[in-house]
Amino acid sequence: MAASEADSLTIVDVSDPSSPAIAGSVSDGGVLLDGARSVYVSGKYAYVAASSADRLTIVDVSDPSAPTIAGSVSSGQLNGAKSVYVSGKYA
Repeated sequence: MAASEADSLTIVDVSDPSSPAIAGSVSDGGVLLDGARSVYVSGKYAYVAASSADRLTIVDVSDPSAPTIAGSVSSGQLNGAKSVYVSGKYA
């Protein structure tokens, strides 16, 4: 889940729908995930659109209990980014 006010990506274990639980989370103090708005997961990576940071941040979620930031790109062309979708090697 992208949390815009917490500037974070939180992974929730929903294997038991009657009792969802936080599995892990990553935050960077409001830099790369500032205003996280949308997330798309493909394979072992979560792609996060961060609107306040004008950024796409890629998070390695291969270990759900300890997600880590793998990389990020910022550009004026991403100003206010609100959603993300990944197809093949492009977001």
